[in-house]
Amino acid sequence: MDHGTAISCAFVNNIRYFCKKVEVENNINPKSSDMKKYKCAVCGHIYDPAEGDPTRDIPPGTPFEKLPKDWTCPICGATKDEYMEME
Repeated sequence: MDHGTAISCAFVNNIRYFCKKVEVENNINPKSSDMKKYKCAVCGHIYDPAEGDPTRDIPPGTPFEKLPKDWTCPICGATKDEYMEME
C-alpha cells in the first residue's frame, strides 16, 4: 500500500499548539465529502476527519467510525459516545 506524508497541526480555540509530519495512506482522501465531522457534547470539540487527531497519532483522513474504541476527546476526555454527528 502506498504511503505519503502530510503536515498535521493541533489547534484549540484557533491557537496552534504543534505541528508534525505524519504518514498517510494514499487511498484515504482527507477531503472526502462522506467523512462527517463530530462534535463533543461536553466541551464542543469538533473531530474533523480531514485533520485527524495529532495529539493521539490519528492521521488525517481517519473517519470517526475508524477511531480506536478507547479514543477520547483531546480537550475534556469524553468518550466517543459523547460525540454527535454534525450536518
